[in-house]
Amino acid sequence: MIAHQDVHVRDVERQAKHLDVTLIGVPLHGGGGAGSDYVARLKLAVDVIEGKLGSAVDALACGDLHLEHIRKWREDAVGKALVMKLAYPVWSDDARSNYDALREDLDASGVRCVVTAVTTEAAEAAGAKVGARYDGDLARAMKDAGVDAFGEDGEFHTLAEVWSVSRERALGLKAS
Repeated sequence: MIAHQDVHVRDVERQAKHLDVTLIGVPLHGGGGAGSDYVARLKLAVDVIEGKLGSAVDALACGDLHLEHIRKWREDAVGKALVMKLAYPVWSDDARSNYDALREDLDASGVRCVVTAVTTEAAEAAGAKVGARYDGDLARAMKDAGVDAFGEDGEFHTLAEVWSVSRERALGLKAS
């Protein structure tokens, strides 16, 4: 299981297969603390990838939306240890200002998303239940309840069932 998200590794493998992207699993749990083990394991994974490719990995993409402290930690710990650029393709310096655009992209993709974990009572009270569909209505309910509409603060987690539509549509390469 993927920690915190309560998503099975098989679902992540299914996503990668459907999207036709290479997936390299990096087990991040073990001893140590304060993220040192995480960074060391990530570095080993990058070393393996570079060995297979025969060339350097230029950048690592991060899915963070707006949490400055997480970005700072990634840059200080991960970026420096791996000596590579970190990319933030969905980042907004103005917290939550990109949510409408992200929501529109998700809606246009037609990808079904489901809630896989709920960590706060506020999110649960607003309708985030394991198995519930994450859509515009649930996002609005989260916002109205004072919960981050995308769960960026860890209030809930989701799984994008990319296999529910064509690869091209899931990736935004065609409208339908």
